[in-house]
Amino acid sequence: MRKLAFAVGVAAVLCASKARAVSLIAETTGGRGLLGLSLLTDIPLVEDRTYLTLCYAGSRGEGLPITHQFCAGVDHAINDQWIASGTVSLSPRSAVKFPITTSYPLITYQSTNSSLGANAVVAYNSDPLSPQQLGFDAGLAVTAYSLPHQWVFTTAAGRTVPYPVKSAFLLARPSLGALWVVNYATELSLRGAYYFYRGDDPATAGRISQAEIDAILSELRAPATSFGTALQTQLADATSEYLYNEAGGRILAADAVSGLAAAPLLFEIRPAIAHRFTSWLRGQLGYGFERYVPGQGYAHVLSTRWTVRPSDSFRFWSALALQLDFLPGSAPRPSGLLTVGAEYTF
Repeated sequence: MRKLAFAVGVAAVLCASKARAVSLIAETTGGRGLLGLSLLTDIPLVEDRTYLTLCYAGSRGEGLPITHQFCAGVDHAINDQWIASGTVSLSPRSAVKFPITTSYPLITYQSTNSSLGANAVVAYNSDPLSPQQLGFDAGLAVTAYSLPHQWVFTTAAGRTVPYPVKSAFLLARPSLGALWVVNYATELSLRGAYYFYRGDDPATAGRISQAEIDAILSELRAPATSFGTALQTQLADATSEYLYNEAGGRILAADAVSGLAAAPLLFEIRPAIAHRFTSWLRGQLGYGFERYVPGQGYAHVLSTRWTVRPSDSFRFWSALALQLDFLPGSAPRPSGLLTVGAEYTF
């Protein structure tokens, strides 16, 4: 999905050339056990001034149900140089449910995740019509995540006993970006963001803890028996196959420019260079350094994106990201993401 944070190049486009045009954008991303689809439309409310943005993203990680996200926002060109944007997003509750045991006591694991967020951005471009341009943008995104789960025990007598575990945290993400356009054709950009968390530890939020398993075994009165040992192994094996830590909230934002974080982020820095080779071909090369929250490691992301514009009303693109994660206690883990997309303007 196209990130909710603005790039300053968007400000130039909105201020200079978006005359009563409706844009439809579709993009799909796949890789490392992830498949995602995003749709976005820009609808003019006030000619050359105010636009309504509506978007949807659906994604599915390996062994997980489909997660949906809806967003709506307004882009407003204050003048020929300044633009402001506000967006709200909602990811309704997505549930996972699967049995742990097949004999009494029956144990079923259930988890849900949902989020609600808002994002505000202001962007500046020195002169959208000049061959030499300088610009910047600043934004703040705030998202609340809810990641509860529960264990449901059913006895041979048919009695059901729930064991709920609550988990939630708040994420605030300020970001800054700078852009330099040279002779209309070459763009040099630098972006960065920092992540603040409040509430549960984002590195473990939504995950099953050893304390939970111990409490469940105690509830079943099987702490040190052979049954307890077997059940503990069964719990660990079953849950490890299905659980995915979405604390970073990145699964909905994965694309072949930013990659897909393996853990919640602490900060990220992304320099990039783009060049328009002809009126219909544009290429971009970018690098990203991602530092995960303390104790979770870091990642390098190398990306390239190529856009073809055969006409004024249609363009399509393909992008590839190669990512190398350095996580504690494991060898460097390579991965990749491929994105393809298209935009039609009428």
